[in-house]
Amino acid sequence: MTSFSQGYSRFAYGFLVLFVICVLAGVGYSAHRERTAQLVFQLQRAQGSVLVVEDQMTQTFQLIENMMLTLPDLLDDPLPQAKSEDLTRVLNRLQLGQPVLRSLSVMTAKDGIKASTNQANVGLSVSLKEFAPSDIDESRSSVLRIGDVWSGRDFADGHGFAGDADHDAQALSFLPLALS
Repeated sequence: MTSFSQGYSRFAYGFLVLFVICVLAGVGYSAHRERTAQLVFQLQRAQGSVLVVEDQMTQTFQLIENMMLTLPDLLDDPLPQAKSEDLTRVLNRLQLGQPVLRSLSVMTAKDGIKASTNQANVGLSVSLKEFAPSDIDESRSSVLRIGDVWSGRDFADGHGFAGDADHDAQALSFLPLALS
């Protein structure tokens, strides 16, 4: 009877171990499937958020471009002959409806920034070499160009930091745009 009882005990313990392994495997598989489903869901959510941000940026850039293209129509004189005071007045009026813009400036190759909503920018020269798309001068069509990210609040207190590994990610920065 002892051998029967030992064999039965082994069978019971073996069956118990098999049961525990099956339960653990089932729980592990269920957790893995749930994690995979959550990852897929979160990825779809992130993709949707990126599309919303992309659409918002595209619409903002389009609005800025359209707004700047109307600048000559808002002035009494042609743009090259316009006075700095008149340009600044119109730029201030245009900026009121654009909370995403820190400042608007008009720059010429000869004078640098001729007028700006931030008076500290007036007289500064900004290099447009790093702006994309590059200025080819093959056509006279206006193109909104995007520059490298700058550190600071505006051109007066900022500087470009393309490739600068020591930049503080929490510091103020801005994205310069040029309509050429």
